[in-house]
Amino acid sequence: MLLSIQSKLHRALGICTNCRGERQTLSCIFTDGLTCSRFMEFNVLTPNNALHCDFAPSPAGEGRGDDCMDAVVPQGRRDKTYSLETIFNGFLKRLFATFILFWLWSTPLLAAKTATILVIASSSDTPYQEAIRGFKAQISAQTQIKFTELTLTQGESPDAKEIERIKPDLIYALGGEATNWTSLQTSRIPIVSTMVLKDEVIKKSANMTGVSLSYPLTTQFQWLRKFFPLQKAVAILYNPDENAATIQAAKAASQQAGFNLTAIEVKSPKELPYALDQLANNIEILFAIPDETVMSVNTAKEVLLATFSNKVPLIGLSDNWVKSGAFYALSWDYEDLGKQCADLAQKILAGAPVGSVHPEHARKITYTINTKIAEHMNLDIPEQLLNNAKLVFN
Repeated sequence: MLLSIQSKLHRALGICTNCRGERQTLSCIFTDGLTCSRFMEFNVLTPNNALHCDFAPSPAGEGRGDDCMDAVVPQGRRDKTYSLETIFNGFLKRLFATFILFWLWSTPLLAAKTATILVIASSSDTPYQEAIRGFKAQISAQTQIKFTELTLTQGESPDAKEIERIKPDLIYALGGEATNWTSLQTSRIPIVSTMVLKDEVIKKSANMTGVSLSYPLTTQFQWLRKFFPLQKAVAILYNPDENAATIQAAKAASQQAGFNLTAIEVKSPKELPYALDQLANNIEILFAIPDETVMSVNTAKEVLLATFSNKVPLIGLSDNWVKSGAFYALSWDYEDLGKQCADLAQKILAGAPVGSVHPEHARKITYTINTKIAEHMNLDIPEQLLNNAKLVFN
C-alpha cells in the first residue's frame, strides 16, 4: 500500500508537518519547536489502514520520542495498533494545551522584518516636527521601523545618492519642496507626502500618496457659513491659468452654502492693485485659495492692507496668515496629520499597491481666529466657535 500525504504549513501557529509515505511506512517530522518528539514513523500493519506508532528522535538527534509518546499514546499500550486519526488527535490535544503560551512566545518571532523609512522634511519648524512625531508614534506601534531623517536646507538639496545608500522601503516627505525633490529622485520607492496645500502635488506621481492640507471646498464654505450666518457676497482673487478648475468647483460649493461668489481674475502681480480696488464694490468677504500669483509671500502685505482698509475680512490660508491680519483660517492638528499618514504608510508596507492607497484630506479640522481683526471690522464671533479655536490671536 502506498501513502501520499502532502506537507502542510499551519501559518497561524508557525507549525510545519512534513510527511512522506514509502511502501508501508509513513514518516513525519514536526518542526514546531514545542513538542519533544519531532520525528514519528507510522507503520501500516492491517488492510484497514490501522497504524502502529514508533516514536524516535529527529534525524538531527533532537529530542527524545519517549517523552512525548506519553502525551499521544499511553504507556503500556504502545504495542497496540491505532488509527491515524487517533494518533493525530492525541498529538493535537497536546498542541492545543500549549497554544496560548506559544502564541505569546511566537509573536515577536513571526513579526515582519524591520522596515526602513526615510523622512525628508522641507523645514524643521514646529508643525513639521509635530507631523513627524505623530507619524513615528503611530507606525512604530504597528511595525518595527528604522528611521532616517533628512531636512532640506534653503537653496540646497541632499545628495541624490542618499536614497540609494539608505535603500528605504518607504519615504515620508513633508512640504512642497521635499515632495517635489523626492518625486524626481525615484519612481519606484513608495512616497507618502503631506504638508502640501494642493492635492495635485500628491497625485502627480504614480508612486505617491498622502494627506494634503487642502480641505474640500464644500467643507470650507460650510465653515464660512458658521462664521458668517447672514453675509452673502464673497470674492475670490485668482489666476485663471492656475485655478480655473478650482473656481468652477468653488462656484458650485458657495452656491450650495448660500453665498454669491464673485471671481476676480489676476493674471499677473501687476493686475493685483486693480483687483483689490474692487473690494469696495459691495464685497463682504475675501476668500483666499492657494494661488502663486495672488496669495504669496510677495503679495501678502498688499492683500492684507487692502482688506484691513476696506474692512473686508480675509479668510486666510494658514495660522500665519491669521497672525498677520486675516480674520480666520481653517487649520490642522499636525500630530494627527502625521498619524493619518502613518495609516497610509502601514497599508503600503503591508503589501498594498500605492495606486490603491488613495490620497486623503486632513481628517481633523481645526481653525485659528484673530479677534483684533474681528473687533476692527465689527464682526461678532459665536461663543462656541471662539471657545473651540485652536489658536486665538488678540
